[in-house]
Amino acid sequence: MPTSRIHHGPTGSTIVEERAIAAIISRAIDSVPGTVRHASGFDRLTRRPLPRVELFMDSDGSAIAVEAMIAATWPSPVADVAAAVRATITQWVTEFTHIPVVSVNVSVGAVVPAKLTAPDASVGAPAPRLRPVVASPLSIVAIPEPRPLEPFIPITVTPFVPRKEL
Repeated sequence: MPTSRIHHGPTGSTIVEERAIAAIISRAIDSVPGTVRHASGFDRLTRRPLPRVELFMDSDGSAIAVEAMIAATWPSPVADVAAAVRATITQWVTEFTHIPVVSVNVSVGAVVPAKLTAPDASVGAPAPRLRPVVASPLSIVAIPEPRPLEPFIPITVTPFVPRKEL
């Protein structure tokens, strides 16, 4: 499974696995009004519910392409929901990983009845709120000398001889 190196610093590099990016995409889809997790019939049998995400990265991990199949709620405008999912995936992956998304194909695999009105679906998903990571420098602690080992006490072992059955 290819990985993507996104930051090379003086002390090392940060590596993001494909499954971490797939999790970001899944959360992005869930954040869009008008989408729902759904499984029915054969999907339940194969344990492949919607949304489904397929992720393609180039060999050096510098670009991502996404195929997503979603379930939309009825009566939301399906084309608008798919467009919002496409935009949200692009924005979240780019902001979280700093890897450019070259294409996002969204297909609607199911339409599920729900109590959602059309204006609610056009609101769009909120952008992720990223907070900078702050870490304090580690302090160096002296390791104490190990205590001396106590001498071993000899033990006597008697060989095991099975009894003969009568």
